[in-house]
Amino acid sequence: MRIPCLLFFLLISVLYTNAQLTFSEVLFDPATDENHDEFIEIYNLSRTDSADVSGYRFSDGQGLDQILPLGPPDKIPPGGFALLLDGSYPGNSETYDSLLSADVCIFIISDRAFGSNGLSNTQDECLLLIDAAGDTISTYCYSTDNESGFSDEKMVLEGPNTQDNWRNGLMKGGTPGSRNSVSPFELDIGFQEAGVRLPPVIMSGRLNHITVLVENYGLKMVQETASLKISLDNQPESIFDTVFAPPADRISLEIFLEFTGILPGEYTLDFHLSWPADENLANNVFRKVISIYQIENSLIVNEVKFLTDEEEPEWIEFFNYGKEPVYLRGWAVADSKDTISIDTAIYLAPESYLVLSGGPLSGYFMVDEKVVYVRRDLPVLNNEADEIVLIRPDGAWHERVQYSDIWLQDEANFKPSLERIHPSLYAGNARNWGPCIAERKATPGKINSIFAAPLVSATELKAHPNPFSPDGDGREDFTLISGRIPELSARLQVKIFDIRGRLIRTILENRFTGNRFDIVWDGLDDEGREARIGIYIIYAQVIDDLAGVLREMKSTVVLAKPL
Repeated sequence: MRIPCLLFFLLISVLYTNAQLTFSEVLFDPATDENHDEFIEIYNLSRTDSADVSGYRFSDGQGLDQILPLGPPDKIPPGGFALLLDGSYPGNSETYDSLLSADVCIFIISDRAFGSNGLSNTQDECLLLIDAAGDTISTYCYSTDNESGFSDEKMVLEGPNTQDNWRNGLMKGGTPGSRNSVSPFELDIGFQEAGVRLPPVIMSGRLNHITVLVENYGLKMVQETASLKISLDNQPESIFDTVFAPPADRISLEIFLEFTGILPGEYTLDFHLSWPADENLANNVFRKVISIYQIENSLIVNEVKFLTDEEEPEWIEFFNYGKEPVYLRGWAVADSKDTISIDTAIYLAPESYLVLSGGPLSGYFMVDEKVVYVRRDLPVLNNEADEIVLIRPDGAWHERVQYSDIWLQDEANFKPSLERIHPSLYAGNARNWGPCIAERKATPGKINSIFAAPLVSATELKAHPNPFSPDGDGREDFTLISGRIPELSARLQVKIFDIRGRLIRTILENRFTGNRFDIVWDGLDDEGREARIGIYIIYAQVIDDLAGVLREMKSTVVLAKPL
């Protein structure tokens, strides 16, 4: 028998419409009421026709349940969502009543619960949507690796119900009746936390390498430019601003920040991505609390109390002899066996003390407890000999004191503290330490009883050629820094600063020398980059381990380029 053309096209239209329904979300383990708040979301892929689900049934492998409308509307509009709930939801829960817009269809199943006793939270299950003719028009097998309260969501609704097109939802409670949290936008660039890479230690005055991986999460791409701005501590002025072409896939932005003039401490670093076409702004902002440390810091071990009476705590005193505060979070202290890290945001002001103690000291000394930082896990200091290592946040050791009771010069029976004669003197020499001679045999939080200022005198320090031009032409590419000191031998530190006082190169660090020395500067900074044209300050410190004498020398050198 021939079917009339009009009837034929009507049948094709109905079949096509029915085939446009798909599962789009499953919440099998709600964080609210598990007995009544499970839901299955259905989406109508058609852009022109509503979907009538009269006579439809649902199955999770535990039998068939009729799908019944809870109220108008009872047809799923084109491009619209429907929510399928437990039959026990009405009268027992109101979780979704205020969450859904008026055009979202709400259906319930004829049974009080999905399956035999609700959707499984422990075993994967397959869901089936069956039309009035008995044909299965949508199938999805969900996995139970979600955290409680997080649904399974379909990414591209027009795509297949395969595992690679479904993801664990990103929003607790799911997205019932609305756009899935894992569905890609048409136009969307952004970054994730893992795509922002910061150096483990950020130093003020040094170029810090930061990488920002910007990715295209959208389905399309246009050519409008995007921008990335970085600000510090919610300041309206950005410390970095760049414009770039949006990536077709991903792009890695290389950033160097110097943080010049910023005091050490904790700050909030904000990354903000801006693109006019972007439909999703949620992944355009990243915020990170960072710690900024100074390159040159003046923190030293100043006094040690390793001989104590019973129940009296041991302690180590630190002193900041510089002109800026020292930020101590991330620093560590170790002896020959144990290490502890400072995990508190402590700022040690210039010319100030911090006493790291195994317990309170007020019962033993006249000390302001504000300068005492109690750590019950302080390494136990040996009475005969031990070492104290001060470790910077980047993991390198900053100062090392290998003491012994001999350093107390036959005063060990009185259990005095071990005091440093002057902060600038080398910590590893016994001649620069001695026993405390104060009445209480220790001076925690105060100037040391044996403090003595070192001798400072002018000596010879010069550079030749001056100016020099490190341009690789074979002429005057290096400058020879020469010096003369009265001591027969000493430790030498030589550093190069720019005219603004920023350290750019450490040439020598605690190296022994005779009374004459010659060293070469090639015009490069500590990062291996060519220094800019300008005037530079040569600064040398000379420490005589035997006599305990500190000498400071300064000179200038000009870095130029040939005309």
